[in-house]
Amino acid sequence: MIEWFENLSDANKIAIVVPVGIAVLAGLFGLLKLLSRKESHTGIDTEVVKDGLKVFSKFLEIIGTDQSKKFASELKDVPDEKLNAPLELLQDQNNNGRKLHLEKEFQLYGELWKALVDVKSSIIITPTLDRKQKSQSFYDLYNDRYKTAVDAFNEANQLLEYHRPFFHDDVCTITDEFLGQCRGYIRSVARMLKSENFDEDLHDKADELFEIIPKAIDEIKKAIKRRIGLLPKSEIDGDVSISPDHKRFNNEHFDRRITVYDAITDYIGHVWTSGDIERDAEMKFLDNTKNVIFLFGSDIEAYVKEIFKKSTDLHALKKTESRLSGDGLENNLYKQSEIKNWFGEEVKNGLQERFKKYLSL
Repeated sequence: MIEWFENLSDANKIAIVVPVGIAVLAGLFGLLKLLSRKESHTGIDTEVVKDGLKVFSKFLEIIGTDQSKKFASELKDVPDEKLNAPLELLQDQNNNGRKLHLEKEFQLYGELWKALVDVKSSIIITPTLDRKQKSQSFYDLYNDRYKTAVDAFNEANQLLEYHRPFFHDDVCTITDEFLGQCRGYIRSVARMLKSENFDEDLHDKADELFEIIPKAIDEIKKAIKRRIGLLPKSEIDGDVSISPDHKRFNNEHFDRRITVYDAITDYIGHVWTSGDIERDAEMKFLDNTKNVIFLFGSDIEAYVKEIFKKSTDLHALKKTESRLSGDGLENNLYKQSEIKNWFGEEVKNGLQERFKKYLSL
């Protein structure tokens, strides 16, 4: 077969090899495109493409025409960095696309979580154990709570519906179920308020919802953290198909984590050095740490709550200090000193140790 091919004229050889060469090149670039999709989470295997070009170069040598030999020689002389350049460009484009999608998804999960926390804090309208002001009727009390609960529910429900394509199916399913239970309860309360006849079953429904809420919120939190790759492996049960590569996502979230760490460090240092905290600084701290639940474990979430509580306790003690005297003042100053010492110890020793495992790449 090779002997027959070598006896052909150069024109006939070219007529045969050009279509074959085009087909081979098309196959190589098709393979490159396929790899760029399939291997987007680990990078493109450039060695596969290089080997393919080597095979094509060898094929050109076998053809034996002057043109094919020249082309084969040129292919051999192409340095690896030039071959890698278009592949790296494709890989960079894929990485940028993933990063933009992750940024959007992460932002929406933060907004959804805030809305769900508002639902959680307002949804119980008719608890069995309740209290009200003497001048207020239960109807007015329930009506006020109902309005607050409806606003919070609508905010969360609209956020989910408007941005559903950006949320993972598992997150949508769990959130839909939770909001569905809230919707049923709200409608029952609405019927009661419209008829102005209280239904005793509403106490039971409220108590039932009170039991469901913590579990539902915890499941939503786990689904979100698993989706964005931040659920610790020890907490992953069963099928983890929705979790992207854990290590890669930890690296991509490093910038967010260090930003939160810096905000916490600044806040603690400010409280320790000034001995008090302004209201604006408290609000800024809450805003800077609102996504801590997704970026760190439950230990840091609890730590942030402890920091905020101690700082607000210190502020309250500071405000009442001027109105006290004697033992009351002495007790107040002692409590302030204890809190300031706690913040000082955190700055000196505790803070870095707590965050070490989350900020190691």
